Amino acid sequence: MIKSLYKHQREAATFLINKQHACLFHEVGTGKTNSAIYAVDNLPHGKLLIAAPACVIRGMWCIYDDLPINQDVDILSYEFISFHAREFSQRHYDYVIADECHKLKSIKSKCGKCFRMLTKHCQYVWGLTGTPYVTSFMDIYGIFFALNIKAFDETYDEFMHRVYKCDTIYIAPGKFIYKPVELKPGMMDLLVSRVCEYASVLTADQCLTLPELTVKELLVNNMQTKEYLDCLKGIVTYSDKQDTINKLGCIQKLHQLSNGFIYNPDKTVNCVKYNLKLDLCENIVKMLLEERDKLVIIYEYEYDRKCLKLLLDNAGISNTSELDDFSSMQILLLQEQSAVGINLQNYTNCMIFYTFSYSYLQYTQAVGRIHRSGQTKPCFVYVLINSHTSEGKIWQAVQKAYDMDTTFKSLCMGDE
Repeated sequence: MIKSLYKHQREAATFLINKQHACLFHEVGTGKTNSAIYAVDNLPHGKLLIAAPACVIRGMWCIYDDLPINQDVDILSYEFISFHAREFSQRHYDYVIADECHKLKSIKSKCGKCFRMLTKHCQYVWGLTGTPYVTSFMDIYGIFFALNIKAFDETYDEFMHRVYKCDTIYIAPGKFIYKPVELKPGMMDLLVSRVCEYASVLTADQCLTLPELTVKELLVNNMQTKEYLDCLKGIVTYSDKQDTINKLGCIQKLHQLSNGFIYNPDKTVNCVKYNLKLDLCENIVKMLLEERDKLVIIYEYEYDRKCLKLLLDNAGISNTSELDDFSSMQILLLQEQSAVGINLQNYTNCMIFYTFSYSYLQYTQAVGRIHRSGQTKPCFVYVLINSHTSEGKIWQAVQKAYDMDTTFKSLCMGDE
């Protein structure tokens, strides 16, 4: 039983109990997990499902195994539930906690459909995430749909066309995809008020005294190799109406080439002769280790990890990518998509993004590993960007998503 809660955590627990089917859209590090555990422990005895990404279960939910929660608990990953979707769609639970529920935002995903069936007759269903709004209100619609939260009583297409002006994308003869572009006039306030009926929205600076966070961009120049330019030329030849898969494949290759390598179809790797980005990373690591004991380096591709590990080993800097025992190591190498559910505020106050993806969600989750409750030192994040390559556009996309998320939360909290 969790007894020691902040005021905002107790208020969140009360909100969940009163609403029954609801979400906590509280930023990373605010302790929304403790609110949900406290709330469910104050409900009558029943069968509880706690669902989360596998990496979150390994990194965080395992600490709750020994708590005397007044429920019969199953702690399962979204991946496991999705694999056994038919079985779980017929199971009965009294209570469901969906941690990192943004994983359910796609109504077409097997896991999202399974949760729709699974939570249909549950008494209490709660979703937890700090990043509900990444691209549009369609993300929130998907979460509410999967958790049977009755905020928008209409189909996905009806909702999209009612609130958004949409682009039509041709994919095949007689087949089209509709993409939401911008909200129709007057819809923002209506949607925000509707969301706030079923979701508690909270930012870290509202409820916690966190140290300052500084994000610095470090640019690497002159990484446009011949291979990169050839790949870029190939993308231009694809139109928006055909060969979409090939176009996306080329975009991924551009991202790899921005970092000095490319995967071949047979999984072998071709790399540039001289990777300036690795040189910059080595220099910044050595400089930062003069000021502190430990660092976290975030990477995107497995080949990035191999290059970084070789660099650090040659420099005599202790490092690991294993989470079982990293406290004694100077460098923790952490893949961006796995940077969820791991508390690193007691490990370091500094993080380097060697590579990163288009996902603002993954970026903010990673930063939240060090900039969270319990951190006592100012935090520093360094983002390495190969200028004049696709990485610049990727970083712009992350920043745009940050602006959208900040605006959404400000509106929900009545700041604008």
